Amino acid sequence: MQKFLRQLERFSQSLLSPLSYLSAAGLLLVLGALLTSKPLCQALPVLQWAPLQLVGQLLYNGMMVLINNLSVILCVGVAAVRAKTEKQDAALLALMAYLVFLTANHTALEALGLLAQPNGMTGLAGTGQTTILGIQVVDTGVASGIVLGFAAAWLFNRTCEKQFYGMITQLYSGLRWSFLWLSALAVALGLGFCFVCPPLQRAVSALTGWIAASGNAGVFLYGFLERLLIPAGLHHLVYMPFQFSQLGGQLMVGSVTYTGAYVVMMTEYNLNLPFSDGIVWMYTGFTKTFGYFGIAAAFIFCARRGSRKKTALQLLPLAFTASLASITEPLDFLFCFSAPVLWLAHAAISGAFIVLLHLCGVTAFTSNLLGSLVMNLSAGAARTNYPVLYLLGLAQIAVYFVVFTVLIKALDLPTPGRRPEALAPVGMPRYHYIVPVPPREPLPGTAGMPLLLARRLGILMQTPVLAPLYSTKPLQPQKELTRAERLANKKDAYACRPGTDLSGKRVLLVDDIITTGATVSACALALQQAGAYEITAAAVAATEELPKSLQKSTEKRK
Repeated sequence: MQKFLRQLERFSQSLLSPLSYLSAAGLLLVLGALLTSKPLCQALPVLQWAPLQLVGQLLYNGMMVLINNLSVILCVGVAAVRAKTEKQDAALLALMAYLVFLTANHTALEALGLLAQPNGMTGLAGTGQTTILGIQVVDTGVASGIVLGFAAAWLFNRTCEKQFYGMITQLYSGLRWSFLWLSALAVALGLGFCFVCPPLQRAVSALTGWIAASGNAGVFLYGFLERLLIPAGLHHLVYMPFQFSQLGGQLMVGSVTYTGAYVVMMTEYNLNLPFSDGIVWMYTGFTKTFGYFGIAAAFIFCARRGSRKKTALQLLPLAFTASLASITEPLDFLFCFSAPVLWLAHAAISGAFIVLLHLCGVTAFTSNLLGSLVMNLSAGAARTNYPVLYLLGLAQIAVYFVVFTVLIKALDLPTPGRRPEALAPVGMPRYHYIVPVPPREPLPGTAGMPLLLARRLGILMQTPVLAPLYSTKPLQPQKELTRAERLANKKDAYACRPGTDLSGKRVLLVDDIITTGATVSACALALQQAGAYEITAAAVAATEELPKSLQKSTEKRK
């Protein structure tokens, strides 16, 4: 069990790096949502100024593209984190593999005649398909990105150092060999998802009829599944049929029939009619509006004392993003994989409160905090019973805080602010990068000994390998030179590639053998010029330093 939990923790840690930027993105998303909020613009006419609206749209749409393409970000990020060496190459190859995956999936759907046609109102939502980077594919949420990211890293680690020595085959050594394997993997997964996902989607869709006919038990399951299935992208298949089909109810006004909970609710609001019970299917926004504040508060409270402020700065923007913009994924993925017990509790609490809203006769709007306030106030307490809505909202925040706090502390769950910092093996100093000395005469398709050593050290020390150094001039073999000639030979012989920034970084410089130290000195100078403030040289072997008298006599004899 302990081994399984450690593996689960490593899995979750791999997701945190690509997701770490979303707290900053959440701030910009909330600002954009506020600037473009119609209720807020009506209350504050100054926000209707065209330049402010443009800024709001740029912020909101610019951040939403990240949310809508989380699967791509996770694929690339996970591959980079899990790669043991050459992380930037692993990330690039993972991106290329994901593009191949999308194309293979789309091509298979088209060949099989399974491409869904978008609806005029809801687009592809509820069809089991979506569009990623302009390519229509099976909707897997972030699952496809996570699966491909881990698989890409696993393959990359086992193929990136493969060398061939034939006249033709050597062209496919190293990273090119990895590319061939990753392309094949991407095609296989693209085809596989076409056959694996549709049966799962049909199984989820089959539940909707039972949910509609099962009273409060069905209402609970509705809310439970809508949260639970978010990581797999299957939650759309739960709520979309209720909100836009007969399952959500019908309303006849004269000779016109309105179908679906969303359409019925908006018609009743605009015509000043009493709200029907079908509004219960619109309560999926309730937990987004309130509950995530309780989740964030529990994580902050349970964080280590020294990490609480940092944790609060990370999580509070995400809670506001959920409440004001109804975007919960950035906070969801911080704990749904690392603490599945919390994810199950989260889904259960969400379902339970939808039932409570129904039992208390609440018929209020729950889309997001600002939207619900404006629309509920305009509809009136008599039609919506909104005071009870906000009381239950406060109660949900408290329930989330208590339940999550108890579970986190009782089970010692690795939630944000409680995860141990990544540590190097005992006795190993911590460096930002390991840099190999470049070979004097690099051979195409082969890695020099310093690079091979650096890669092995990178695995041992869990430190990324960076290779920015290159030779600026032809060099003579060192073994034929005196000490003075060796120093002159290596002077200004190395530089870092343009754009290399090592400002404030600690660097471990790796060579196979050190004789006079001329090579590592020249390389260290180049790294220093790139901004490195601490440079340590390491080698497998070094010649024993001779006394100065013997050095001089040796040089004279030569």
